[in-house]
Amino acid sequence: MLRLLQGDVGCGKTIVAALGLLAAVGNGHQGAFMAPTEVLATQHATTLENIFSRLENPPRVVLLTGSTSRKDRDAALKLIESGEGHVVIGTHSLISDDVVFKSLGLAVVDEQHRFGVEQRAALASKGPVGGTVRRGDLATVAGPSEKLGWENRKRAEEKEKEKDTDTEMDGDESDKAAWAEAGGESSSSSSGKTSSAQKASSSSNGDSSKKDEDSSESSDDADEMVEWRHAPHVLAMSATPIPRTLAMCKHGEMALSSIDEKPAGRLPIYTKLSVGPNAIDEAHRAMVEEVNTGGQCYVITPLVNASTADSFERFKSAEVEHKRLVEKFPGITFGILHGQMNSEEKAAALKAFADGHTQVLVATSVVEVGVDVPNASVIIIEDADRHGVSTLHQLRGRVGRGSRQSKCFLLVGDEAGYPSQQRLRVLERSDNGFHIAESDLRLRGAGDLLGTRQSGSAVSLFHASVATDLYLLEAARRAAAETIARANVRGENLPAPLAIPLKDRSLVDLNV
Repeated sequence: MLRLLQGDVGCGKTIVAALGLLAAVGNGHQGAFMAPTEVLATQHATTLENIFSRLENPPRVVLLTGSTSRKDRDAALKLIESGEGHVVIGTHSLISDDVVFKSLGLAVVDEQHRFGVEQRAALASKGPVGGTVRRGDLATVAGPSEKLGWENRKRAEEKEKEKDTDTEMDGDESDKAAWAEAGGESSSSSSGKTSSAQKASSSSNGDSSKKDEDSSESSDDADEMVEWRHAPHVLAMSATPIPRTLAMCKHGEMALSSIDEKPAGRLPIYTKLSVGPNAIDEAHRAMVEEVNTGGQCYVITPLVNASTADSFERFKSAEVEHKRLVEKFPGITFGILHGQMNSEEKAAALKAFADGHTQVLVATSVVEVGVDVPNASVIIIEDADRHGVSTLHQLRGRVGRGSRQSKCFLLVGDEAGYPSQQRLRVLERSDNGFHIAESDLRLRGAGDLLGTRQSGSAVSLFHASVATDLYLLEAARRAAAETIARANVRGENLPAPLAIPLKDRSLVDLNV
């Protein structure tokens, strides 16, 4: 399974993921749940433990983040490798080389738009071992993610071997050598263990006998028996999928499920784009009014500190804006939150805001996910043109979680041109995350479906445009599905897919 689950904040995506993880564990496998921030990962761990606690034999939940202590991390790694850790929840820590699953059956990527292609592929590469095969035939039995998984495992093994030798080399050279030993690009390392790729690289003197020797060694490498890995099922979740992911759904590479219903009782969020230096006055009046009636507010800036770079001088920073607001509104209690604060400081700032001790929280986009304060009803986003529409929609989702009528103010300067303003007006017209994602796809381009670019017009497929031919792609996808279904019913044999060796490393896993 390779599926995108699209739905707005609070619509039930986590419950769907929990049921999928239970199915994986029930079939003897493990599940992984990767979130972009420690706050969100911790919240998911608590939520899933509460859900699983109602079962007679609940699966064991393991939390792994960047702030996990060394002792707890070592214990968690043992549980994961042995299979005793049934559901593993974490941040980017899950894709570290030392995280080895016994049998990963389902990989869930929450807030999928916050991860890069290679990061998602790294998680998908941690599936169970499928068997052994000649290295030269690897691509014919294993997909790109499986090949990548084997390469990662091979590199890790080579690094461990190098620790036990007396060979001296710096970290960069060591990585290069390990990569070369794993069949990657040639390394310039001076290591005494020279791979065939290294030998081929150093044979530029034109010696034909040397070339013959390298050719023979390359043939031997192709016959080497290596391990390949199954790719786990992948469930990606997002309210606003990135253009590349949405394009994959349109092309039929990824299945799509959408939760259209909003959480019960939620009111639409009033959204207004304001341009010019006086735009902030209306937003501040709304902020003061909400605070005076018991509500809370967010003020979002694109930068943490004031920047000396000419290109960023006009943009607001959290620290400067916090100081300015404290001086301008002495009767209001302001807090501050940004990514340069340590974990304890962030947790304290969030708790103060959630408990109501802080009336207005000045923050960067660090609050984009994982922050749930129902009493917050106004969000002011300064220099909104510095953010993509997906990020803006996620930020807007920080309000509108309670019974109060919520408001979102998108503020831009006069410098913001007409294209930027039109892009932001999409948020005024729609509060549907999928519609916003489709607009983002048309504006930014589909990226490269065979590479790592997640947006842009330089695509590798030219038979149809996801910007103008969506209806044709949808019709083609449905026709293909119907053809396969009819063939399966009649017992017909469809043409087998071609097995093409992947020699170009720019071809990454399409199943993410």
